[in-house]
Amino acid sequence: MGAPLRSDETSSSVASLLTDIVKDIQKLINQEVALARTQLQEEWVKGKSAMAWMSVTMVCLAVAAILGAFGLVYLLHGPVGVPLWLSFLLVALILGGTGYYLLQRGRQALSRVNLLPPVSVNTFKENVKWIGNQT
Repeated sequence: MGAPLRSDETSSSVASLLTDIVKDIQKLINQEVALARTQLQEEWVKGKSAMAWMSVTMVCLAVAAILGAFGLVYLLHGPVGVPLWLSFLLVALILGGTGYYLLQRGRQALSRVNLLPPVSVNTFKENVKWIGNQT
């Protein structure tokens, strides 16, 4: 059997143990923050990509809509015989409905972007709960 520990050796080993625990907790928190940062960057890239596609689409659709709208207005007015004012109104309604549909599609694409990384948030919550149970 070993010799019993003296009081100063016991307090020294307890202090060392507590120091190691604090260092481990700090390391764990730093790792969680790094993971969250990485996941946020990945989501940011996905969000930027979706916005870039939507922006290019909007520009192309705007130019096509303007040119197509005038063509359709004059098609309705000339050969079909619809009054010019009604031709403009009908084309505006068609373009408005199309624009609304495209806006909804863009919103759906943005809804798939998660700004808070679920893995990091859940892991961080578990770590905080674990740390609370240790004290």
